[in-house]
Amino acid sequence: MHELGEEPVGEAADRSPPDLHPVERPAVDRLELSEREVGQLGVGFVLLYFTVCCPTFWPIGLGLLGVGVGLMLLWKKQCHKSKCAVLKELVIALSGVVLPLLGWLGVIPALAACINPLVAGALSTLAAAVAIALASCVA
Repeated sequence: MHELGEEPVGEAADRSPPDLHPVERPAVDRLELSEREVGQLGVGFVLLYFTVCCPTFWPIGLGLLGVGVGLMLLWKKQCHKSKCAVLKELVIALSGVVLPLLGWLGVIPALAACINPLVAGALSTLAAAVAIALASCVA
């Protein structure tokens, strides 16, 4: 017997090694991947929103947007998602989280002075365009 007493020493040596081939990722992990890329897009937009007071947010925000878009495209390809599934994720993030959050942050006087109106307009236009595109998926 082996010193741990679970199986004879000969039997432990005769076992085949475990299968280390890649395994299909469960749906939960895929959902977490989509949440990660949408989160990076949201943080990128929030940083760009306040570039008036902090111009160093430009490269950071644009970088996060680029990484978020890249991860979203990777998620779409690897998980075989449709255009409508991607649009749904974007609508939830932009219209359901980012724009309301930025609206409330704009109420704070110290932050209101820092809002970049060009980014605010572009973000609102993007959210509207994504919502309109998603409407074609429902019809």
